[in-house]
Amino acid sequence: MKTTITKSLIQFITVTTFLTVIFRISLSEFLNEQLWSFVFIPPLIYFILMYVSGRYFGIKEYKYLPIGDIGFRFHVSTFIIFLIVSYLMYYLGYMSNSEPRGILDITISIWGIFLIIHMILFFKSKNDNIMGINKEDIFD
Repeated sequence: MKTTITKSLIQFITVTTFLTVIFRISLSEFLNEQLWSFVFIPPLIYFILMYVSGRYFGIKEYKYLPIGDIGFRFHVSTFIIFLIVSYLMYYLGYMSNSEPRGILDITISIWGIFLIIHMILFFKSKNDNIMGINKEDIFD
């Protein structure tokens, strides 16, 4: 029986954790050094690498387990990892003084809203299909 915690998802979580730690460290360093002209670089690189990672492991995942979950498990995993890494770095004192906790809270709140929207779409698509096939095509 196939499970929803797959090898591809675990690999994605590992890559995401690594990328998130590197992103948080590099962003804090740019802010500590007051390199305001270059502060957009870490988020841009993080976005590109996360997109490539999600796409790669998402395609791998779909070939193994075609459940039509529109990437929801990957989104939840990324959200949780980002939340844990960011707050750990904040509470351990590794974030820049230019990054107050309020900015982190706002980021997580906005992302949480998008995650809730994604969850609604996930449950709607889950109810509308079985294994990626429209229910109307299965049951005539």
